[in-house]
Amino acid sequence: MLPYRILIFLYFTLKITLSIALPDDSSRLKVDRRILILPVIVNAPETKVGAGLLASVFFRTDAYDSTVRTSNIQTVFLYTQKKQIVINLGGNIYFPKEKHILKWQTVYAYFPDKFWGIGNNTPASNLEVYTYTQLYFNPQFMRRIYKRWFVGLIGEYQNVLKTDFQPNGIFQTENVPGRNGYVASGLGPLIAWDSRNNAFSPTKGEYFQISFMNYNRFLGSQYNFNGCTIDARKYILFSKNVLAVQFFGLFNNGNVPFRNLATLGGTNQLRGYYTGRYRDKDATVLQAEYRMPVYKRFGIVVFSGIGEVSDKIGNFSLSGIKYSAGGGIRFAIKPKERLNLRLDFAIGQKSSGLYLFISEAF
Repeated sequence: MLPYRILIFLYFTLKITLSIALPDDSSRLKVDRRILILPVIVNAPETKVGAGLLASVFFRTDAYDSTVRTSNIQTVFLYTQKKQIVINLGGNIYFPKEKHILKWQTVYAYFPDKFWGIGNNTPASNLEVYTYTQLYFNPQFMRRIYKRWFVGLIGEYQNVLKTDFQPNGIFQTENVPGRNGYVASGLGPLIAWDSRNNAFSPTKGEYFQISFMNYNRFLGSQYNFNGCTIDARKYILFSKNVLAVQFFGLFNNGNVPFRNLATLGGTNQLRGYYTGRYRDKDATVLQAEYRMPVYKRFGIVVFSGIGEVSDKIGNFSLSGIKYSAGGGIRFAIKPKERLNLRLDFAIGQKSSGLYLFISEAF
């Protein structure tokens, strides 16, 4: 059963957000709302098969202004074949005239997981199975300052409530920071450019965001470290086809606990690798995807990517690059909002992954 504090936290997060984003009928704003509720089935190397429920509210904060992108508030409950529990509450809210943007993600997870140690060349035989229980909160608030340029603040609160790992395993022998549970909380500035024509599956435009985060004891963090995140994306429309390209980098310094380390793999970055198969202080990923409509709501994609982790920027090398490639099928659940169900298969170096998720990878 979920701890009552977590239930209270999730409840008030949703209540406050709804009161901000969805004004009542007395408001001067005309709000256009659409609700989506559906069962969810997912598949990934980290979870195997999982099932749950998704509820999402799509809306425009001003229905009279078509230039404002569609906002959404979404919650997902998921239970997997590996007995993992994930509750995710998040959203993207574009306020009138897009003068302000609010994004956030709140996650509770009970998660049996895998750990291979820290570094870009950890052997497959290094595998250790462990379980963590975690509460995660990541808000961003931005204000437009010029054209499509935004500045704002980003925060992160990560509370690893509990970890269960093997005695005398990698966590103990390598003295991994944060192995007994920890709190990491940070705050910092961000600057962004966002000219995408859609938040879920853009067909054109650019997205660039760079943020700096400082984690310190004054903010309640048990570890002191700094992080810089760079996310750059480009979407190019060729007739009805779309080429999407992304560069992602996370660079940390200081005493970084293990669940704040940069990782490769997962459903969004360098598909084909288990999330965290490689982890270290720094990571870079470059990936591209070509998206093609086929028939009515159906489409297909092909994608590839390269990435690497390192303990510092100067230690990245060409010989350490990991690669992946694959393809997939798309089905438009909500064509108007361009919200897609995706089925992807990806191959990496001595690894592969089958993914069934809602929304694009990037």
